[in-house]
Amino acid sequence: MFLETEELGFNDHTICSIENTGAPELNTDWTSPIACRHVYIREINPDGSVERFETPMHRPTTITLRPVAPDQIAVDLGSAAPPAIYHRCE
Repeated sequence: MFLETEELGFNDHTICSIENTGAPELNTDWTSPIACRHVYIREINPDGSVERFETPMHRPTTITLRPVAPDQIAVDLGSAAPPAIYHRCE
């Protein structure tokens, strides 16, 4: 998973735009509406530009990040599955 200011990505080809780009308070939950899509590379052109194909996803629609330990967060995508725990990358 990668998490940037305005997007997050997971599962090799899923990218989600983040609506709430404000910084969270330290050690508090942070939630935002998200708009996700599957992104596939169709072709890499001779000039280096990329043609891609995107398919919108209807779920997930929100993400919640919850601090659970130093350098760890639980990521809840609003599904029935339990939140996934991620460790900070160096």
